[in-house]
Amino acid sequence: MVNVFAKLQPRTVFLIDAVGAFLSILLLAIILPAFESVFGMPYRVLYLLACLAGILFLFSTACFLFAARRWKPFLVIVAVGNIFYCFLTGAAIIWFRSALTNIGLIYFIAEIAVILTLASLEIVYTIRNHSHKN
Repeated sequence: MVNVFAKLQPRTVFLIDAVGAFLSILLLAIILPAFESVFGMPYRVLYLLACLAGILFLFSTACFLFAARRWKPFLVIVAVGNIFYCFLTGAAIIWFRSALTNIGLIYFIAEIAVILTLASLEIVYTIRNHSHKN
């Protein structure tokens, strides 16, 4: 997977991140609150996570559109933002564990796994990719 990711253009990496953040916004702000009893996470927490996903979406989209030359520091910021998002999600899992259903726990752990995988690929991409300008 790292080899496939390494062949992408920096703009494509930002676009992948933006699409993922947008998907998180849809799930956290629309789908999951409608089924709060199925997942167990309080809607206020879902909206807070959706706001953070919104910030990451806007930043990744701006980088996709404007960060053509000096993309590396911006991709590091995106990766760190994704890791911070996972930290907050993990804290919410711990804090609201008694309210979470098994489906909710599985959803949030899977979300963390996907996002941490993406963040690690972004970091590796930044370190290994020497064919593009900083």
